Amino acid sequence: MLASKAAAMFMVIPAMFALAFYFSGPVAPLTVLPEWAQQFSNLLPFKRMFYFPLELLVVVGVHTLLGGVIKSVIQPNMYQVAEGVQEGHLDYILTKPEDSQLLVSITRFELWRLVDVFVGLGVLIFAVTRLGKGIGLGEAAAFSVVLLCGGLIFYSFWLAIATTSFWVVRTWSMYEMFDRLYQAGRWPVGIYPSWLRLGLTFLVPVAFAVTVPAEALTARLTPLYLGLALGMAALALVAARWFWHFGLRHYSGASA
Repeated sequence: MLASKAAAMFMVIPAMFALAFYFSGPVAPLTVLPEWAQQFSNLLPFKRMFYFPLELLVVVGVHTLLGGVIKSVIQPNMYQVAEGVQEGHLDYILTKPEDSQLLVSITRFELWRLVDVFVGLGVLIFAVTRLGKGIGLGEAAAFSVVLLCGGLIFYSFWLAIATTSFWVVRTWSMYEMFDRLYQAGRWPVGIYPSWLRLGLTFLVPVAFAVTVPAEALTARLTPLYLGLALGMAALALVAARWFWHFGLRHYSGASA
């Protein structure tokens, strides 16, 4: 019950602040619509609905792209860890001589979830093209690096949640909680109040992992945030791997 209420809160808060951001300042025309639709929208009494900042569309594209990666690769494998602990399948994987973390991370792949990846790429290409900002080799390289960092941060948090299944049998509420937290990254981290911005940047860097790649595409990425992305990804990976091996040392097997 508590997890459901918290998940609902993190669904409502982003929408509230996004609406506040939307109605409090100027926004750019929604050029993602065809010309005939833009002309038609001017005739409607609620034509403000058809206005949307293209920079925000870049964030949505990154969010959709990373969401496709999470749902096709990361999420299915982390779910399988919890199932393996409950049903004893994990014991078979742990008997293999290969690295156990690598094995549990690449066992399952849902191909159809890659649709979100291609949709996200399409949104990014369209938004950047309409913004009229050329993407040079440096911006493309920075975007690739910070996008990889964002994916590694998400992977580390999912692995940490999966590791708790060694002690907590029912971890689905935590999976649901983190999935709802990911929805907070749909909006730029700057629209949140300072206390929530700090939490989503450093405690659970969901919004940070989405906003920073978007800033790289819009030529707003600073060396400070690039360094933070690299440092947080490295720290998250090291911490998740340590926690995984810590959990393995306390895992007695399904037959115990």
